[in-house]
Amino acid sequence: EFVSGVKQALSSQRAQWIYLASLFRFSSGLCIGVWSAPYFRQVLDSAAINDYALAQALISAVGATLSGVIGGKIADKLAAEYSSERRLLVPIAGCLLAAPAWYFALETADDSFAISMAFLAAEYFVAECWFGPTISTLQATVGESVGGTAQGLFTLTGAVANLAPTLLGITYASKAPEELSGLLTEFVCFGYLASALCFGLAMRAPAPTVDKASKQD
Repeated sequence: EFVSGVKQALSSQRAQWIYLASLFRFSSGLCIGVWSAPYFRQVLDSAAINDYALAQALISAVGATLSGVIGGKIADKLAAEYSSERRLLVPIAGCLLAAPAWYFALETADDSFAISMAFLAAEYFVAECWFGPTISTLQATVGESVGGTAQGLFTLTGAVANLAPTLLGITYASKAPEELSGLLTEFVCFGYLASALCFGLAMRAPAPTVDKASKQD
């Protein structure tokens, strides 16, 4: 029964693309979570490092919360006015905007702490809107009978994504210290852009048969 539930949760192209998009999105977030502090400690002076710790805490708490709430409201409006898969426009936009925001947060750290933190705040604000719309669309895609299994598989993608910061660390081990910026840019921005592409393919995928069945009911 467990195996059949997993197969059902993965049966539609839309669900498959959502899981792949989530894997890339989790990977970017985990790379930021693990490697951003070592990078900023590397490029900031001793006085700014303490300020960074406070700024990071405020940004992650306030920015991520606002992003989730506002993104969820926009996604619900899109679903009400159009269709459930249109919720995915929110994570698509968030990922596409987060990539350049992250790039400039790193690139400006040497020149201006304030500007770098402003870009970091922007990155959190646009990036963290993805979770609610993704879960909602996934649940609408697979149906109630395997909702729990689908949620478990979604959590599993987050666990597998932990390999991304590990891979970054393995790659960085053979590089010069100043190359961390380039690696962080490549890993994180690739994850964001790949996630946006997969979310877009999920939105354009054929409507799963479970949606049709639920409408008949």
